[in-house]
Amino acid sequence: MSVKNKLDDYKQRQEAKAYFRSNNDLYLDAGGWIKVLILGFLVSVGCGIVLGYVRDILPFVSSIMYIIPALVIANTITKVSGVHSSQMAIAAVVLTFISYIMSYLAYTMIFYYQSLGIMINMFTIQNISSIIQSMLFGNLFSTIIMAVGLVFAYQQAQ
Repeated sequence: MSVKNKLDDYKQRQEAKAYFRSNNDLYLDAGGWIKVLILGFLVSVGCGIVLGYVRDILPFVSSIMYIIPALVIANTITKVSGVHSSQMAIAAVVLTFISYIMSYLAYTMIFYYQSLGIMINMFTIQNISSIIQSMLFGNLFSTIIMAVGLVFAYQQAQ
């Protein structure tokens, strides 16, 4: 093949790829992913803070309280993107896990410190790793319910 034929073949493949991506509902461009991830992160942080406050206010925490943020986050990112796919499901699981971390962080801030400045100082690798250890190994029932919430988020966004 000559160089001109290879260049023409390359251009045809690029045009076919662009056509496929523009007519495929399951494909998001970079701008769409940025919008989905930023809005999903904000919703995730908000759900985590609300869950932390609810854990502080109520003397008991129902297992539904861990599933609701998973469903809210999964529905939010699928509504914003308009896509139900495995990539959205993985994004929903990661954002739901961030929400659970934020709920523990907010609960710790309310229970021990009650200051936003101290909460900002808690964002160190050591503190976040201890929060994750507390989440995963602190209470077996809560860990199981969080895992169920992650499964719900995956199924809702897929």
